[in-house]
Amino acid sequence: MFQMGILPEHKTRNQRVPFSMKQDLKHLDAITEQVSYLFKHEIIDIESLSSRLAQLTNEKAQLTCKIRNLCKLIRQSDDPVNIEKLKSDRETTQKSLKQIRKEIRLCENIQKRSEALEAMRDQTGGAIAKKEEHYR
Repeated sequence: MFQMGILPEHKTRNQRVPFSMKQDLKHLDAITEQVSYLFKHEIIDIESLSSRLAQLTNEKAQLTCKIRNLCKLIRQSDDPVNIEKLKSDRETTQKSLKQIRKEIRLCENIQKRSEALEAMRDQTGGAIAKKEEHYR
Protein backbone atom coordinates (compact mmCIF):
# COMPACT_ATOMS: atom_id res chain seq x y z
CA MET A 1 0.00 0.00 0.00
CA PHE A 2 2.88 2.38 0.77
CA GLN A 3 4.56 1.67 -2.57
CA MET A 4 1.35 2.32 -4.51
CA GLY A 5 0.91 5.71 -2.79
CA ILE A 6 -2.39 4.94 -1.15
CA LEU A 7 -1.12 5.36 2.40
CA PRO A 8 1.57 7.83 3.40
CA GLU A 9 4.81 6.35 4.67
CA HIS A 10 5.20 8.67 7.62
CA LYS A 11 2.52 10.51 9.44
CA THR A 12 3.44 14.11 9.93
CA ARG A 13 2.75 15.40 13.38
CA ASN A 14 1.69 18.96 13.84
CA GLN A 15 3.90 20.32 16.56
CA ARG A 16 2.20 22.84 18.80
CA VAL A 17 4.16 26.04 19.29
CA PRO A 18 4.18 27.17 22.93
CA PHE A 19 2.30 30.37 23.71
CA SER A 20 5.36 32.02 25.25
CA MET A 21 7.33 31.42 22.07
CA LYS A 22 4.55 32.98 20.00
CA GLN A 23 4.58 36.02 22.26
CA ASP A 24 8.37 36.29 21.99
CA LEU A 25 8.18 36.09 18.20
CA LYS A 26 5.53 38.83 18.07
CA HIS A 27 7.72 40.96 20.33
CA LEU A 28 10.75 40.43 18.12
CA ASP A 29 8.73 41.21 14.98
CA ALA A 30 7.57 44.48 16.54
CA ILE A 31 11.13 45.45 17.48
CA THR A 32 12.37 44.55 14.00
CA GLU A 33 9.66 46.67 12.39
CA GLN A 34 10.51 49.61 14.66
CA VAL A 35 14.23 49.42 13.96
CA SER A 36 13.72 49.19 10.20
CA TYR A 37 11.38 52.21 10.39
CA LEU A 38 14.02 54.20 12.28
CA PHE A 39 16.68 53.39 9.69
CA LYS A 40 14.37 53.98 6.74
CA HIS A 41 13.44 57.47 7.92
CA GLU A 42 16.90 58.23 9.39
CA ILE A 43 15.59 58.93 12.88
CA ILE A 44 18.46 59.14 15.33
CA ASP A 45 17.01 60.82 18.43
CA ILE A 46 13.78 61.58 20.25
CA GLU A 47 13.49 65.07 18.76
CA SER A 48 13.52 63.80 15.18
CA LEU A 49 10.99 61.13 16.15
CA SER A 50 8.75 63.77 17.72
CA SER A 51 8.98 65.97 14.64
CA ARG A 52 8.14 62.99 12.40
CA LEU A 53 5.15 62.19 14.61
CA ALA A 54 3.95 65.80 14.42
CA GLN A 55 4.33 65.75 10.64
CA LEU A 56 2.33 62.52 10.40
CA THR A 57 -0.39 63.88 12.67
CA ASN A 58 -0.68 66.96 10.48
CA GLU A 59 -0.93 64.79 7.35
CA LYS A 60 -3.58 62.66 9.05
CA ALA A 61 -5.69 65.72 9.81
CA GLN A 62 -5.38 66.95 6.23
CA LEU A 63 -6.33 63.60 4.73
CA THR A 64 -9.28 63.23 7.11
CA CYS A 65 -10.55 66.63 6.02
CA LYS A 66 -10.04 65.69 2.37
CA ILE A 67 -12.04 62.47 2.83
CA ARG A 68 -14.89 64.39 4.46
CA ASN A 69 -14.96 66.83 1.56
CA LEU A 70 -14.94 64.00 -0.97
CA CYS A 71 -17.84 62.28 0.80
CA LYS A 72 -19.75 65.54 0.78
CA LEU A 73 -19.09 65.97 -2.95
CA ILE A 74 -20.20 62.39 -3.64
CA ARG A 75 -23.51 63.00 -1.86
CA GLN A 76 -24.08 66.26 -3.72
CA SER A 77 -23.08 65.08 -7.18
CA ASP A 78 -25.62 63.84 -9.73
CA ASP A 79 -23.20 62.83 -12.50
CA PRO A 80 -22.37 59.06 -12.33
CA VAL A 81 -18.98 59.55 -14.01
CA ASN A 82 -18.03 62.24 -11.53
CA ILE A 83 -19.24 60.08 -8.63
CA GLU A 84 -17.01 57.18 -9.73
CA LYS A 85 -14.02 59.51 -10.03
CA LEU A 86 -14.69 60.93 -6.57
CA LYS A 87 -15.07 57.43 -5.11
CA SER A 88 -11.76 56.32 -6.57
CA ASP A 89 -10.12 59.46 -5.15
CA ARG A 90 -11.64 58.69 -1.76
CA GLU A 91 -10.36 55.10 -1.85
CA THR A 92 -6.80 56.16 -2.66
CA THR A 93 -6.95 58.79 0.08
CA GLN A 94 -8.23 56.18 2.55
CA LYS A 95 -5.38 53.85 1.67
CA SER A 96 -2.80 56.57 2.29
CA LEU A 97 -4.57 57.49 5.54
CA LYS A 98 -4.40 53.85 6.62
CA GLN A 99 -0.63 53.86 6.02
CA ILE A 100 -0.20 57.11 7.96
CA ARG A 101 -2.19 55.75 10.91
CA LYS A 102 0.05 52.70 10.94
CA GLU A 103 3.15 54.91 10.98
CA ILE A 104 1.70 57.01 13.80
CA ARG A 105 1.10 53.87 15.89
CA LEU A 106 4.63 52.74 15.12
CA CYS A 107 6.13 56.08 16.18
CA GLU A 108 4.09 56.09 19.40
CA ASN A 109 5.24 52.55 20.20
CA ILE A 110 8.85 53.57 19.54
CA GLN A 111 8.46 56.47 21.95
CA LYS A 112 6.97 54.21 24.63
CA ARG A 113 9.75 51.66 24.19
CA SER A 114 12.48 54.32 24.35
CA GLU A 115 10.98 55.79 27.55
CA ALA A 116 10.86 52.32 29.10
CA LEU A 117 14.46 51.66 28.10
CA GLU A 118 15.58 54.98 29.56
CA ALA A 119 13.83 54.16 32.83
CA MET A 120 15.49 50.75 32.92
CA ARG A 121 18.86 52.34 32.14
CA ASP A 122 18.42 54.85 34.96
CA GLN A 123 17.50 52.08 37.41
CA THR A 124 20.40 49.85 36.44
CA GLY A 125 22.79 52.80 36.27
CA GLY A 126 22.00 53.63 39.88
CA ALA A 127 22.45 50.02 40.92
CA ILE A 128 25.80 49.78 39.14
CA ALA A 129 27.02 52.99 40.77
CA LYS A 130 26.04 51.65 44.22
CA LYS A 131 27.95 48.43 43.58
CA GLU A 132 31.04 50.35 42.48
CA GLU A 133 30.91 52.49 45.62
CA HIS A 134 30.49 49.39 47.74
CA TYR A 135 33.63 47.79 46.35
CA ARG A 136 35.80 50.91 46.81
